[in-house]
Amino acid sequence: MRNLFSLDLVLLSPRDGEWYVCTAAGAPKARGISRALPFMAVSKAPSEALPALAKSLATKTVGAASRWMTQVGAFSDGTHPADTPISVAFVAVYPNGTVQDDEGWIRAESAVLPSRQKAVLKATLGMLKHAVEHEPIAFHSLPSTFTLRELQQVYELLLERPLHKASFRRSLQAAQLVEPTKAWRAEGRGRPAQLYKFAPRRRRGSVRGVRFEIAR
Repeated sequence: MRNLFSLDLVLLSPRDGEWYVCTAAGAPKARGISRALPFMAVSKAPSEALPALAKSLATKTVGAASRWMTQVGAFSDGTHPADTPISVAFVAVYPNGTVQDDEGWIRAESAVLPSRQKAVLKATLGMLKHAVEHEPIAFHSLPSTFTLRELQQVYELLLERPLHKASFRRSLQAAQLVEPTKAWRAEGRGRPAQLYKFAPRRRRGSVRGVRFEIAR
C-alpha cells in the first residue's frame, strides 16, 4: 500500500545566536544526503487529529514536550525519504538545554536535507519571522527564566535582524509580557543580570508577541 502522505517535523532550538534543527539518520545517501527531518509515513487515514499526532511524534523524538507547536503547511515538490506525494509539516521550538540526545541537532543554516524537506525548513523559518509579532514564540524558545539579553538574542534570531537595546526594552515593556524575578545571573565580567519570566497580561483573551517599530 502506497503511503498517502508524510508528517514532517521541524524541531528548532536556539544556540549561540543560531537555529539548530533536529535530524535523524536514514535519509537517501545519494549526493551526500544522509540525514532527514523527523517524519512519519501515513498509509491510511489517521485515527487522531494531525496536531495531536505531530505533538506525540515530537515528544517521542526529543524526549520532551514542546510548549509551542503549529502547522507550517503542505508540500509536494522535491524528493522525500518516504517517497510520498505530499508532506504535512509542523514546527515546534525547544529551549536550549532541554534536549536529551544532542547528536542529531545540527545548524539549520547548513543542514543538508532531501529537497522537499529543505524547502520545508526554509518555509518554516520564513513563517516564524512573520508570526513572531502575533505569537510569543521567543518565550517558548527559552527556559522558564531568562535575562532580557537572552530574550533579545532570540528575537533577533527570529526576525533575522539586529534590534536596538533601548528600543527593544521599551517595546517589551509596552507589550506587558514579562515580570522580573528575584533571581540574578552573572553575565561575563559585568554586573549580574536580573532574570525575568513570561507573565503576559491578557488583552481581549489573547496573548500576542512583541511588535518592534525600530529595527536598529
